[in-house]
Amino acid sequence: MIKAIHEKINSYLDSVPIIDPHCHFNPEKITAGSLDDILLYHHVWIELVSAGMHINEVSKAGLPHELINPEIDPYTRVIRALPYLHKISNTTSGVLLRWIFEDLYDFKDALKMNNVETLFKRVQERSYAPSWQNTLYYDTLNLKGSITVEEGTPHSDNIHFGNEKLKNINLIDGKHSSLELLKSMEETLGRAILRAKDFVDYTYLLLDTIPIDKLKLIAFWVVPSINDLMITDHQINEILSKTRKGESLSADEVGSFSYYGFIHVLEKLIETKKIPVQIFTGADVFKPHLALPQWNYRFCSSIARIASEFNSLHFNLVTASDAFTQDIAILAKHFPNISVSGYWWHMLYPYYIRKSLETRLDCIPADKIVGFFSDAYHLEWVYPKLKLVKQILGSILEERVESGWYTLKTAAHVIHTLFHDAPKRIFDLE
Repeated sequence: MIKAIHEKINSYLDSVPIIDPHCHFNPEKITAGSLDDILLYHHVWIELVSAGMHINEVSKAGLPHELINPEIDPYTRVIRALPYLHKISNTTSGVLLRWIFEDLYDFKDALKMNNVETLFKRVQERSYAPSWQNTLYYDTLNLKGSITVEEGTPHSDNIHFGNEKLKNINLIDGKHSSLELLKSMEETLGRAILRAKDFVDYTYLLLDTIPIDKLKLIAFWVVPSINDLMITDHQINEILSKTRKGESLSADEVGSFSYYGFIHVLEKLIETKKIPVQIFTGADVFKPHLALPQWNYRFCSSIARIASEFNSLHFNLVTASDAFTQDIAILAKHFPNISVSGYWWHMLYPYYIRKSLETRLDCIPADKIVGFFSDAYHLEWVYPKLKLVKQILGSILEERVESGWYTLKTAAHVIHTLFHDAPKRIFDLE
């Protein structure tokens, strides 16, 4: 009986069509260009740095290649990373990397100096083979749609567009001072931002520069400390004045400024097109590119108020902090216009994926749970992330069917809904 349940659930998982509602594909070329694109994906890169690789070893700027041109040729980057690769074989990133090499490139040996050229050439050959993109997209992954937040000419009609430029409404990002961020806003606006009205004009300008009619979602990076404590024009004026003087801002001031900017963007948005709003939270980034989990008790009530006030908009919540696991699940349980998505940044580990799925399945209708999004820059990294999520969901569903909590029919419904029906409905994909 147990074996039959396992086989049946695996057959559901193997055949389910997939929608990936947040990725960073170059829409013109959705596969990796070279082995270094795969090997030095930023999740792997930071672990290699943590394992002892110098931060400038594979990038002159000391940043992952997703952010800046490394200015080092691909083969040299791979060679320089090799001495540290075995040190991360135990991590989830290390496991996913091995799955890519073994399953997609039939390369089953540990990557070393005596065989690296073989894999490098194999990736290169596949990368520029005319059929490789379609084989991965349609056959291997069974993708029926993707939403990329990058710009360009789409590879196919299955590639849709989102936008995350509106994350630039905060006075904190971990890489710049609040004053530097304010000056960057002023450069975009073309004048000084001295008062609340100037900041509102800036948020409207950002929205005006985005081709809303062509988008399936708008993504925001919302600070965990978001709150409605100080959102009168006078209070925003005071926060701007402190920022201009170079004075430090409290978490409440940063959160109030974020809330004020967010609600003004939403007010403008509902006048144009009511598309889904994807909210990313639970992370703060420190120099050079060190993302750490962050949590704040004001987040839940702030989002609840926003969802209530803008009930004609749909909000899709994503977190990088396990501390928000229950918070966003209960928000989605109680608010018809709130759903939850995937496992972002520090949630992309088996324990937290399982905890997220169990929590969400326990209290949220299935058609408000997006079971997967890759956040990947190339199709090659979609593969192991999806494989991991499928394995974990399969294990959960097997346990629930065996215990009598679910029937096999319910398990099949959950699989199809989380991977396909929910994202298709929420993001209005044809």
